[in-house]
Amino acid sequence: MTGDETRDVTLEAIEIRQLALELRRPMVAAHGTTTRRDLVVVRVSTADGREGWGECAALAAPTYSSEFAEGALVVIRDHLAPRLLAGPLDPDHVAAATNDIVGHPMAKAAVEMAVIDAHLRTVGIPLAAALGAEASTVPQGGTVGEADLDDLLDQVGALVEAGARRVKLKIRPGHDVPVVATIAAAFPDLELHGDANGSYGADQVRRVIHTIEAGLRAVEQPFAPSELGAAAELVSADIGAHVLADEAATSPDAIELLARRGAATGVVIKPGRLGGLGGTIETLDRATGLGLAVAVGGMIESGLGRHALAAVAALPGVDVIGDLSPARQWLVSDPFVDLAVDASGDVVVPVAVGVAPPPDPTALEALSTVVSTVRPA
Repeated sequence: MTGDETRDVTLEAIEIRQLALELRRPMVAAHGTTTRRDLVVVRVSTADGREGWGECAALAAPTYSSEFAEGALVVIRDHLAPRLLAGPLDPDHVAAATNDIVGHPMAKAAVEMAVIDAHLRTVGIPLAAALGAEASTVPQGGTVGEADLDDLLDQVGALVEAGARRVKLKIRPGHDVPVVATIAAAFPDLELHGDANGSYGADQVRRVIHTIEAGLRAVEQPFAPSELGAAAELVSADIGAHVLADEAATSPDAIELLARRGAATGVVIKPGRLGGLGGTIETLDRATGLGLAVAVGGMIESGLGRHALAAVAALPGVDVIGDLSPARQWLVSDPFVDLAVDASGDVVVPVAVGVAPPPDPTALEALSTVVSTVRPA
């Protein structure tokens, strides 16, 4: 994504904010309950007034991964930002400048997205076009957390009415077969996926098979990432549904291991977990080259993060309906512009220059709980 237009432009300041975004309802999953989206966003700016925004996918607590919002803010402020300041407005420079920082892919993805956004605004190109996206719309896929059956039926019905072609149910031992069977019977034309977040033991392959037989077209991360043998046993059962790796899909090399062990038929790619859009494209290429199906996963993003996901979901090779729905499915308040849907309910791939339009400044200030700006020493 580099170009002569930004070759001599340098970063003057990096602002990091933590936002407190109210959820419409708690997201209950095997790895924990999210009641408020504590979201870290990054703004990079240059001396001549260019700016770009990025979003960090880390949740409030280190339950999904080792990263968490407050920790990511510190990593960006104290370690990533100083390495990028006075450097060029060049997306390729981000990985090179921060390569000595071990781990923290979600924090790195946030600053990479901000630099990409500023770069694309300068050269006048939308993210989808820069990545090579071909689709103008992508199917909408909603997600519901654990709840009682009546509540789940209402939530799924609302998503279907809003245009969702696929709904993902959070499942775990004790919250699986009856739930899936009830939803499948109520919505026979809906594509149902189940996301276990690694909650089943290696001795529960048969239980997962029963859950799939109740009406799932795909099951996501049924076992812990280390339980490749159980995942391979499930794949070999040939149950007519995708077995998708999520938490286990951490890098191109991890994807290759999954394929070699026969432990997945597809993968869920998440830019935050893969260190940014650069790592996402590399992982997508590896997965498709290995014959694996690909879905795009979400992390309760704002409109900013959802714009980036829509651009990735429009790429060739993404062939399973993923977690792409407007941010308003979950967020009551959001300073960023949300995704649009067409008359059929499909998500419209953004065509605005950059990653997403800039946030509403008044809403941004009102929702910010921490603001920190880093400048060259």
